[in-house]
Amino acid sequence: LASAGLVSGDSASEDSPYHPLHGLADGCTHVYQDLGSNIGVQVRKLFEPNKYPKAKQVNSIFHDNFGVDLEYRRRNVCAFGFEPNPAQAPLLRKLQAAYNRQGWRTHFFLKTAVSSYDGEASLHAENANPARHAWGSSISHEKLRSMNETYTVRVIDITKFLIDVIGSRMTIGGESKGRVVAKLDVEGEEYKIVPALISTGAVCHIDILFVEWHGRFSDQRTHRRVVAEFKEFYKYNTTKKSIPDCAHVLSMDLDDESYGTYTSNP
Repeated sequence: LASAGLVSGDSASEDSPYHPLHGLADGCTHVYQDLGSNIGVQVRKLFEPNKYPKAKQVNSIFHDNFGVDLEYRRRNVCAFGFEPNPAQAPLLRKLQAAYNRQGWRTHFFLKTAVSSYDGEASLHAENANPARHAWGSSISHEKLRSMNETYTVRVIDITKFLIDVIGSRMTIGGESKGRVVAKLDVEGEEYKIVPALISTGAVCHIDILFVEWHGRFSDQRTHRRVVAEFKEFYKYNTTKKSIPDCAHVLSMDLDDESYGTYTSNP
């Protein structure tokens, strides 16, 4: 993003979740949205797949949607990551700075969670085990008695971000918009986000959505209902074309934790 003049300097966004709301994704042919970044490993797989040879499923998704030519990918794909845990901010800020210096357009929203609403929430984080990088930190707090730290974090409505930022982006030279891939790993908030993606039509701004479901943060009835609703939407929409501009959406269940503790210098 820095190379396109869209982000001032190398700093990640903390004070304004939309920085700015309109135009942030201008110049991005393709987009990768990392919803639940943790330490940014999935963004690193996007731009440096050679370091992650065992991440075959994710690398295959990136290859199929953004191409195997790394130079093309690094010039034409913008990565937007969202991570609420303050403990991850220093590493993500460093990673963003390193990538933007290379012209690999990256922007992390720090201390920022995604959901189906705008506001604030309490993040319950397990930062006592640094080796695991606080896996499981969540703003879905019904079943989080074991978490040892709590923070107040910003929450943004990801459906608005998809519609107002990603869907409305302007490409260079007026070329056609490319692919949008999104990873959703938000420790329980998927049970709010997925129905909202469908009801608002924001899902139509995603080509590939891979989701990790966290049943421990939901009762079984809600889990079954939301998963079935999303699968039925995809099945019905692709066969009946119920939303003409949304027939392309592909979803998959994917829990990729490969290299989840990889923290070598960017």
